[in-house]
Amino acid sequence: MQWDAPLSKEDNDKWTEIKKELTSIENITIPRYIGGDTSSYELLAFCDASASAYACCIYLRVKIGSDYKTNLIFAKSRISPKKQKTNNLQVGTHGMCYRYSFNQIC
Repeated sequence: MQWDAPLSKEDNDKWTEIKKELTSIENITIPRYIGGDTSSYELLAFCDASASAYACCIYLRVKIGSDYKTNLIFAKSRISPKKQKTNNLQVGTHGMCYRYSFNQIC
């Protein structure tokens, strides 16, 4: 399909349906309370890097009775610098995880 080619009737109908559904996006709610009646909390930080980018995500794991509930509380990604001072991007990634998990969240 070329960039400026008209959509098929099927694709046009799908796009029309997506546009209709987008009007209800303001009704979506995201729960912010992540605690519970418990004293067992775990802060889990994961990081990864490649030659082009690095990222970090932090979860809060809460024990509620005999169950666990895990919530994503933070995620950040960055494009790797063109000129790297070190060959190991994991150093920058681990630093980002540490900085965000302990300085900004706690």
